[in-house]
Amino acid sequence: MTVAAHTERAFEAAIESGLTGTGGYGKRSADAYDEALALFPADATGFVKDSQPAGGTWKTHYLW
Repeated sequence: MTVAAHTERAFEAAIESGLTGTGGYGKRSADAYDEALALFPADATGFVKDSQPAGGTWKTHYLW
């Protein structure tokens, strides 16, 4: 009988596998992350674009 490796790396791999395998998430490049904003800018703008009605005025308020 083998003992499972209980390490932080194994834990992170299990979480990532669950999220990207069946959770609907995709793995992203660390280069796409903006530390100053603490988010992935493309995800944030994509969410706003997808959730706002076409022809709305959100661009005037949120994009500069």
